[in-house]
Amino acid sequence: MLKSNGIHHLAIMTADMKAHVDFWSDVLGAKLVAMYYMHGTDGYFHCFMELNGPANGKPACHVAFVQCPGIEKIPSEVGVTHAGNVLAPSSAGTMQHFAVNVDTEEELLAMRDRIRSKGVRVQGPLDHGFCQSIYFAGPENTVLEVCSSLGRDISGESWVDPVVQEKLGISDEELAAYKNPKDYSNPSGPIPQPPISDGKPIYAGMPDKYSATWDWSDEEVFEKLSEPTPPVDVEAA
Repeated sequence: MLKSNGIHHLAIMTADMKAHVDFWSDVLGAKLVAMYYMHGTDGYFHCFMELNGPANGKPACHVAFVQCPGIEKIPSEVGVTHAGNVLAPSSAGTMQHFAVNVDTEEELLAMRDRIRSKGVRVQGPLDHGFCQSIYFAGPENTVLEVCSSLGRDISGESWVDPVVQEKLGISDEELAAYKNPKDYSNPSGPIPQPPISDGKPIYAGMPDKYSATWDWSDEEVFEKLSEPTPPVDVEAA
């Protein structure tokens, strides 16, 4: 079945990339694998911290950070742009919290102790039935969690609350489809770019010089916008 097989990276905006790199390396043991000027931008930095490498059929997984000139002037407010904790809201479309995985209860407890040994307060573990979790904060009010499913199977019906289902307006037919997505057979040729359609997600706030590139051919996009080697300075970016 054609589907994604994991998270390659989750990118978080930052005004202090070094603080995040230091935290994720020292506190959580993530390995810095890339740090470079982000091509196609004006002075943006990009970095990748590896959470696990490709092994045993699993893809590599990373957390990434992006820093740009002037980011420190953009307001950051708990309860609006940042949740601040797992019980609080943030504006729609923003990251409420970010959980990384370990496989066993022993590893979960060891991660709790590692994080505490770095002076960071940790709550947990808590048992949620389908997983166990510990909770803590990262730089710039990021809300973080280490989670383990402990090999438990949550594919049954017990974790689908019919009250929540009704509140969200999900019919039984829709629920069955969500739980068993249809397979997709790729045609012999590429699918052409669809036109802009009401209600469909689209990149917002793109610079004018890049907005038109969405209607270029796939070949033209690959040829003109690719940057297979990291830039060495801002001008090259």
